Amino acid sequence: MSYPKAESFESIESTMRTLKLGGLAKEWRSVEYREPEQYMRELLEIEVREREANRMTRMVKDAGFRVIKTLNDFVWKPGIEVPSSITREEIEVASFVGKKENLVLMGAVGTGKTHLATAVAMNLCEQGRHVRFFTATALANALQEKQQRGTLTSFMNSLKKVELLVLDEIGFVTLHKEASELLFREW
Repeated sequence: MSYPKAESFESIESTMRTLKLGGLAKEWRSVEYREPEQYMRELLEIEVREREANRMTRMVKDAGFRVIKTLNDFVWKPGIEVPSSITREEIEVASFVGKKENLVLMGAVGTGKTHLATAVAMNLCEQGRHVRFFTATALANALQEKQQRGTLTSFMNSLKKVELLVLDEIGFVTLHKEASELLFREW
């Protein structure tokens, strides 16, 4: 049996990349051919997995997490205050998001509020849902900058499409009057 030349492989992989089939370009040679349907199914599964991984990576990047945290690493501490109307389990599965409810986590520095909020948001990213993470200062500064550039409305419209907006460190740093007014303005 003769095997295709390396140039043929490169040509095939180049065509795959041109067609935006990056997952296939990386792994197609690892698929064993037994029958046409099996071969095509396995090739397509490779591409679907690659695209899903890329989408997840983009969503996490777009979210703007400072540090990636998970619920597997999280330990509930008594210092985190949560409303009595919601259980820990409901927080962890983010049931409040589907109901379009706000959730405020309160407590002293170092109790795990940021870890918990980030982990919940990460779970939503893994489910393909759009989230954004800001410190109050970063969001206030972004709002001020967008207002000065005349792009505030567009920015606010983009935030309205987000399913979960994590706003961290509220009250941690004193904001300038204009920034504070933009941050707490009713949109």
